[in-house]
Amino acid sequence: MSGLKLNRARTEGLWVGHYKNKHCKLASINWSNEVKALGIYFGHDRRKCESLNWENKLQQCQRLINHFNTRHITMISRVHFIKTYLLPKFIYLFQPLRLPKEYEAKIDKMFFFLWNGKMERITRSTLVQNYDRGGINMININHFMAAIKLKWLFSFIHSRSIYNWKYILSFVCMEIYYNKHGVDIK
Repeated sequence: MSGLKLNRARTEGLWVGHYKNKHCKLASINWSNEVKALGIYFGHDRRKCESLNWENKLQQCQRLINHFNTRHITMISRVHFIKTYLLPKFIYLFQPLRLPKEYEAKIDKMFFFLWNGKMERITRSTLVQNYDRGGINMININHFMAAIKLKWLFSFIHSRSIYNWKYILSFVCMEIYYNKHGVDIK
């Protein structure tokens, strides 16, 4: 045995399933409606958890933008700023969570930073192109999020793990695939 003990004063629990409305105390653990695990909030109120997960990151990015707005930098430098300082704030959240539409719009508004808060003069589809195609190598957020999720799926498929959760997830993925293509697996 390792000798580790549960710190009951700092441990929070979340009732799930048909116990989610339970208000009793068990094992001297604080039970709440949302808990933070590995930096991500989970709970019964989806909107509240979305707010707790995304608002803080958006505020951090807005502070950075406000700081850099006072400088006179080129558009290429602004793209590098977005890629270097703003997007990494969201990468960890993009992996396990979906991006709610309201926060997608707020992240989208941050790109007015490229234009110094003015109207966009070039379409986004042009901005995301490579330099040789007339773009400035800007990131398409939706493609970026999809790539992060696909990277996780790729590493999941190619891992040599023998844990049971991998088989469960593999079965669910196969079932989704077969249902989409009209194949009955039963």
